[in-house]
Amino acid sequence: MSGPGGRNAEQVQADAASWHARMLEPRSETEVAAFEAWLAADPAHPRAYADMEALTSAGAKLPRADYDIAPAAAPRGGWRPVAAMALAAVALVAGVWAWQLASSPAFAAVSNFGPAVRGLRFADGTGIVLDANSQIATALRSGIRTIRIVGGRVRIDGRQTSHALRVEAGAQTIAARSALFDVALEGASVSVATLQGSVAISDPAAAAPTAIAQGDAVVVDGDGKRATRLDGSWPASRMRFERATLARVVDIANRLGNPDIVLASPDLASIPVSGVLDVRRTRPLARKLGAALDLQVRDDGAVLQLGR
Repeated sequence: MSGPGGRNAEQVQADAASWHARMLEPRSETEVAAFEAWLAADPAHPRAYADMEALTSAGAKLPRADYDIAPAAAPRGGWRPVAAMALAAVALVAGVWAWQLASSPAFAAVSNFGPAVRGLRFADGTGIVLDANSQIATALRSGIRTIRIVGGRVRIDGRQTSHALRVEAGAQTIAARSALFDVALEGASVSVATLQGSVAISDPAAAAPTAIAQGDAVVVDGDGKRATRLDGSWPASRMRFERATLARVVDIANRLGNPDIVLASPDLASIPVSGVLDVRRTRPLARKLGAALDLQVRDDGAVLQLGR
């Protein structure tokens, strides 16, 4: 691009990239209001933001606040060819987001189009595991974390979240606090399963929410609402981590496999871990982590200790 118009377009793209990173974890109501004012200031702004949503979904961009990634301006000189191809491939997605932005609060997309499940945790303590080919949009506003299921299956861990969780899936709304639960959206069918705690699902046609107790699951589709079975086969053993903490990886592995992995000292907890790992088989996992992170593995038969 060249000339004043080109430079202005580049700045709009850079602003859109910055706002997308910031809206994954807005710091205040003032910041959200500033974002919405930026959207309304120019028709090019929601279009550029929608393009950024599409590109970052295709590239699985990480939330800034989770991994200490500061919002950065887009590279000067225009989009690279690979980015242009990705944008063309997801133009329809961008178009959908463009019309939604005018009436939606500051939602940011998080997607998993890879072959393995993806785990992450937001700065407010909310844990998310996305199944393959799943996508959500999330916003934090007025003390409520809202998670909109765009498609696929998601495990939501609100046990370390200080505020309420609201999940939107199709026409259904799920409310939870201090709970671990799964939500899946496939076409018009919504399923919810509670692993720990209690959640409630609200249907616009129902007079009152339906509580889903620990160990129970329901599905809502064209035939109405009915009980179903818990799916114990997921998350799959192979999970993709992107700069997750070693403590987070160990916590997930200890819930899915045995023997437990323990860390020899607290300073190891924050070591970043990236890659696709088999978290159900803790002995091979401990050896793989040890080799990758230059740690020693001590196996006494009961626990696996990772240390220097």
